[in-house]
Amino acid sequence: MKLIPVIVLSVQFLLGQNPADKLFELYRNAEYKQLAENFKELSINHKLNRDEQLLFESLLSEDGQKTFSGMMNLVKSDDGRVREIALGKIKDYYFARGYYQTANEFEKELVALPAESVLPVAEPALAGSDFHIQVGAYGFRENAERLQKMLATQNIRAEIVTRVQNAKTLYCVWISGLESLDQTMEYAQTLKEKYDLSYHIIKE
Repeated sequence: MKLIPVIVLSVQFLLGQNPADKLFELYRNAEYKQLAENFKELSINHKLNRDEQLLFESLLSEDGQKTFSGMMNLVKSDDGRVREIALGKIKDYYFARGYYQTANEFEKELVALPAESVLPVAEPALAGSDFHIQVGAYGFRENAERLQKMLATQNIRAEIVTRVQNAKTLYCVWISGLESLDQTMEYAQTLKEKYDLSYHIIKE
């Protein structure tokens, strides 16, 4: 029976899939029991890279200090998914302890992530219904919610729209645009200059 997971993992490897993809999916869906089981199997078979190994070790650890140290070591990771989670956890740590200025610095890094936060999920069209300003697209809903809450503190209403791109679920943060494309682009540029937000204009 124990040979089955090994065979499945070997097939995934041969097909060029990242074995860690399933772990990220389980974490995203808060399926922690299954996450722990899958992580153990992948660890035994050495299917994770260094950052992935440290990330999930830290997330599953019951030692808070170990989790914090692991996340701090990953906030500069070259892997966008790893870095996104690490930044979010460190930001939450400092915020929960009342270090709001420090938490805000990590929030800025999180919002500014280049890999997914500036990724458009639809091309702007010249005809259709409403304009929207996409200011973030994240692999984890909690990060989209952080940006949504930050905007709310500035009296800017944003909605989270779920989209699938290249077989990956993204949680997109959209701000309603104005009546015309020109007006919407002018508004988006104002948001960028005031809040340092990258954006894409979406028309649906």
